[in-house]
Amino acid sequence: MIKVAVTGGSGFIGSHFIKAAQSGFDIKLLGRRSPDPRVPFTGVSLRDVDGLSRALAGCDAVVHCAHNSADEEEKAVWAANLMLAANQAAVGRIIAFGTFATYDNSGAVIDSNTPDCTARIPYVAGKRKLEKTLTDALSQFPNLQLAFLQPTIVVGRDGSWDRFARRLQNTQRILLPENGEGICNLVRVETVVDAILRCLQAPTSAFGRERILKALVTDDKPITWAEWLSKHYGIPMDRMEACNSRPWAESFKRNMLLSIRYSALGDLATKMRSSKKGLAKEPAMPEEEREAAVTELAVSSHPIYIPEGLDRLTMACRAIVHNGVLP
Repeated sequence: MIKVAVTGGSGFIGSHFIKAAQSGFDIKLLGRRSPDPRVPFTGVSLRDVDGLSRALAGCDAVVHCAHNSADEEEKAVWAANLMLAANQAAVGRIIAFGTFATYDNSGAVIDSNTPDCTARIPYVAGKRKLEKTLTDALSQFPNLQLAFLQPTIVVGRDGSWDRFARRLQNTQRILLPENGEGICNLVRVETVVDAILRCLQAPTSAFGRERILKALVTDDKPITWAEWLSKHYGIPMDRMEACNSRPWAESFKRNMLLSIRYSALGDLATKMRSSKKGLAKEPAMPEEEREAAVTELAVSSHPIYIPEGLDRLTMACRAIVHNGVLP
């Protein structure tokens, strides 16, 4: 039985992989805390190369799902440490994750030949640096093989996009890039897990002379964002409106809503509006200006505006992603 170490086992993809792989693989979790007491666990930091090397002893492969959304630079450090430790522990194969967002999405199709995205978005830059770190390390360690999977928008119950869509269900106005007509390249988390399993069981020949298997992972039927929200979450199309393509061109107060993404500020403003004490705490602002600010923020429709960055880039996509070749 193949012995597989998993980082990030408490995350969305990692937890689904563990459930699917437990019956056919010898699974061992690595990290700061155990997400599942039924699965063997070793507490270790991804900053500790020696500790990782000891933890990986006897493992055949590593599925690297650990993710630090707060520090893109840290991802590359973790990857470099993991490659070094895997080499020291004689691990044969590492599966890691990039994203389809590193490709330019202005054309009709995204595939392995598509040029890089030029957007200066930290998440995209971090994933690109992660890939370079892994491939550079691979050239130093001739006994390692790397599977680098690049999923599209990973969806499933309780995933981040599922939570986002459920928030929209109670929102009267949704301001979407491209009026919701951007291509929604979805991939079910089960499809991503299947890709991991196939990479773990693939023969050595599937990795070629370069010892790397790189593949985009998506499902076959892309739809628009408006169609996805309507079909899967029951959100009427007439709630969706086009947002300004210049994200910071509107008023300062509206941009406050944009920057926090979800309109919790609207609820706060409603409470302030009903409490003169709340308004009185801001003596620097004249009474009429405070009333005007509250009126504008406490819109009954609670609009949700997709801010500049990865979400806007993803939701404005006009390209259809083509699956990569997996064994």
